[in-house]
Amino acid sequence: AALAHATSQGIFSESLYTQIGAWNFLNSHLATDSFDQDTKDIILATSMLMPLVARGTIIMRDENYLPLYQSLNAPILMVHAEDDQIVLPAASEQLKAVRPDAQYISYPRGGHAPHWDNPERFNQELANFVSPFLGI
Repeated sequence: AALAHATSQGIFSESLYTQIGAWNFLNSHLATDSFDQDTKDIILATSMLMPLVARGTIIMRDENYLPLYQSLNAPILMVHAEDDQIVLPAASEQLKAVRPDAQYISYPRGGHAPHWDNPERFNQELANFVSPFLGI
């Protein structure tokens, strides 16, 4: 399946009500703490802007990126929260197996968007990762 949980598959439905329910399910897993209603509404509206035909390509894509990561001649920073229910943490474990040189950061608490759950830590770790390449 393209997405980890069966409820998520509703984003591909022709039914608007099913789509909304699925997006609300997915979006509820972005962060550990619940968003206020205004933020939830903005996230849902933004999610719904993706045309159904574009969402369909999610199902068709080949999600085995391991050969690409293995051959990539670039530094890699992986940031993954242990509570992610959209892309399961096992995906990072697979990447670590083919790219042991990649820098891996695990968040013990957080959903699919660790930059929302832990913005200060995320920003600092991202800055630490890119600063050698920027000469700062």
